[in-house]
Amino acid sequence: MQFIDYNANAMLMFGYSAEEMKSLGIADISSNIPPYTEGNAIEFLRRAAAGEPQRFEWQCRHRDGHLFWSEVYLKKSVIAGKECIMALEQDITERRKNQEQIQTLYLEMEQKVLDRTEELRAANKDLIAANAELERALAELGRTQKQLVQAEKLAALGQIAAGIAHELNTPLGAILSSNRSIIELLNARLPALPGFLSGLNKTERRWFDELTRESLLRAVDLNRPVDRARRKEIKSTLADSGIKASSGLLDTISDLGVQERLPALIDLMRHERRDEILTAVSSIALLRRLCEIIAVGADKASHVVGALKSYLRRDTDDAVGAVNINEEIETILTLYHNKLKYGVEVAKRLSDGVSVMGNRDRLNQIWMNLTNNALQAMDYRGTLTITTRREGEWVVVSFADTGHGIPAEIADRVFDPFFTTKKHGEGIGLGLDIARSIVEGAGGRIEFESEPGNTVFRVYLRPTPGDGPWKAPG
Repeated sequence: MQFIDYNANAMLMFGYSAEEMKSLGIADISSNIPPYTEGNAIEFLRRAAAGEPQRFEWQCRHRDGHLFWSEVYLKKSVIAGKECIMALEQDITERRKNQEQIQTLYLEMEQKVLDRTEELRAANKDLIAANAELERALAELGRTQKQLVQAEKLAALGQIAAGIAHELNTPLGAILSSNRSIIELLNARLPALPGFLSGLNKTERRWFDELTRESLLRAVDLNRPVDRARRKEIKSTLADSGIKASSGLLDTISDLGVQERLPALIDLMRHERRDEILTAVSSIALLRRLCEIIAVGADKASHVVGALKSYLRRDTDDAVGAVNINEEIETILTLYHNKLKYGVEVAKRLSDGVSVMGNRDRLNQIWMNLTNNALQAMDYRGTLTITTRREGEWVVVSFADTGHGIPAEIADRVFDPFFTTKKHGEGIGLGLDIARSIVEGAGGRIEFESEPGNTVFRVYLRPTPGDGPWKAPG
């Protein structure tokens, strides 16, 4: 149990001089914190002496008292004709620290995914509850179908029902797809990440850290376009350095968004572990991008459900109060979003502080009818301009479309009950009659003017008492 020989690195590792090393025993260089005691060390030595090489990690003590970790390899040897045990030791303190940090990061990442999954479950419950509320609202509307006024409202709701379903299905589909991809990524790639990182040398680790930081910053940009010209530049840059780029390598560099730093990464591009490092960085960036997709999808679904709940919040039949016109119009436009987004440009010129006295539910029926009429008049292709403003003692709300216009020969009949020029199934000719009745019941008036390419309906309502100065739309 004596040290018979040692090199300069051994003295440097433990901090002792050559003379001091001669008098040391195993207990002097061990932490002596179980199981790193002299007794356990002797057991390893006995196995090595029996011809069975030993490899293990050991907690050591430096001359100044601080503890560190080493990887020990014991092997029976013959030196100067004398049998002995040769011990090779390597300081692995930094490696163990990195492994522990990686394991901690992995556990934190896994917990975040679990937390996000739980949040999605909660969001799904809210969507189910909102769907149930929608079904109850539709059932209530069904019971009042016999009334012609409600029949017209049901016709308008029917126009947007499919759009609402589409607006909800799209973000929910993105959420579910991204969540499945995250689970697959965790199962397929991330378990091997700690071992991979611990095997990187200093230069390889620097490449990994720099690429990870930059790719995470770019992963949140979900609208980054695919630039084919930039892809050609990447290929050309690599070719100039004698690197033949595969389609997969070009895709990876482009997806990570690190093409600007490519000249500084040429050494990495030539490195034998290039693909391993890029794949690991790509996995982490993909995880961040999928989480961003989930967040955007959940926010969009929440926005649609919020608009729907706001619209379905009914006032009592005779309830009259202050109604914020701008907020109600924004809700209607959200419900019509699916019909607007492909061919209709909406120009909103909404003044600040335009609130009126009226019944919120009845006023919303006006905005929905005028919106629906404008869209149908344009065949869902054109510009819808909505303006709110103060004009003297009135709040004026106007809807202008770029449709074919109202022929002069029928202009006097557009407010008549059951008069309609719409296709079958688009309405029963009560929308404008109902709108006029609601407006006149609130003490206002409704007017229109029309020519090909420009039809404007204006609604005049009384402002909320005490409203201050108005601001013109920007």
